[in-house]
Amino acid sequence: MAKCRLRFLFCRLAFGFLSGVGNKLSSNRYNYLFDLLTGKSAYTNSAGNSDWAREQLVSAFLKSKEAEYSAMYAMGMAGGIGWGNKSTGKNKVKSVANMDEFFKMKFGKSISNSLSKTKVKYDGQSIYRVEKKTNNQYLKKGYGVYLDGLHKDHLEVIDKTGYVKYVLNLNGTLNPDKTKKALGRVVKDWK
Repeated sequence: MAKCRLRFLFCRLAFGFLSGVGNKLSSNRYNYLFDLLTGKSAYTNSAGNSDWAREQLVSAFLKSKEAEYSAMYAMGMAGGIGWGNKSTGKNKVKSVANMDEFFKMKFGKSISNSLSKTKVKYDGQSIYRVEKKTNNQYLKKGYGVYLDGLHKDHLEVIDKTGYVKYVLNLNGTLNPDKTKKALGRVVKDWK
């Protein structure tokens, strides 16, 4: 099961590396690193080489995602991202005390029936599993979502493998700056 999840994750990473904006890794280099990571390389396989290969793959993935988000932001394709994060005037970021308070907000109400609370916690916050399709493009079935434990002014979305995918403002829009900082973070207990 773990090998299957690992291969799925790295196939997704390969697609991100080999296509689109920010292509930072050639096909040959990706294959070399993937084989080192999975222990199928003709070269010396060791835990150290595997760790190094994982770091190289994740680093290239993060660079490609950074370029992708920057391009989307520059082209205005990510409508509503970035705005509303100023701490002055009418755009002041609203924070909530907990998820119950969030579920009373407009966006919270719209997704509350699609989420179920799990026993898994991250940073002291309960993680909610997306059980049904939502109207939000960033919340897919099987993903997890939790309130940021420090600021309590945004939601962090994790994929089915526990990796942070997106950071959303409390109104459901993507927050690219916080997403960029959160990429690579993992919730280890998430399944």
